[in-house]
Amino acid sequence: MRACILLWYDNIYYSDDSDRQAFPRNAADKELAPTLIQSIQKHHITEIVVITWPWWFTNLRVWSLVCNLLAQYMPDISFRVVSKLDCYIWAHTQGYIPDHALLYIGQKKTVWDYDFIKQSHTLQPKESLADCTGYAIDAVDDYFPDHYEKSFVRFVRKDQKLSLVYRDTTYTIEPLITAQKSLQVVQPSYYIKPIIG
Repeated sequence: MRACILLWYDNIYYSDDSDRQAFPRNAADKELAPTLIQSIQKHHITEIVVITWPWWFTNLRVWSLVCNLLAQYMPDISFRVVSKLDCYIWAHTQGYIPDHALLYIGQKKTVWDYDFIKQSHTLQPKESLADCTGYAIDAVDDYFPDHYEKSFVRFVRKDQKLSLVYRDTTYTIEPLITAQKSLQVVQPSYYIKPIIG
């Protein structure tokens, strides 16, 4: 059986076929590992899909350590790791989402305006769009203005499969997930450089 971790919000979201939980980022080191161990044993989970993206640097390191400790003590567990950006790029190639997206990068006021055609981004204020019709918007809890909600892209899990929901239509991303190599070690991927000073 497969479980899934969404690792880019102020909360970490965990789900398997019978359970879904949110863990506050500051409690991940204490609460996430015991829950994973219990779920792995109870539901015979053998694989965890990890969707990553820019986030709090310390917590990315903590989560990677949790995964690696699990793999060390429970060697039957493997991981498939993919970035949220790779999920969006793949969804765009399938025609599921438009040519542009506003992507949360862990900053309070700035987002990536990502162009899927050019495969490049510019930094923009998070409230830069008056009309978001031609955009996919990262669905991040309480982050974007309310009028962006109709263009949100959300990750959902059903029947052991991961999908994206955009404008009330659900699209599976399972082919992308199964194409990822099965790993025994998870490396934190930051995607952006920290700003010091």
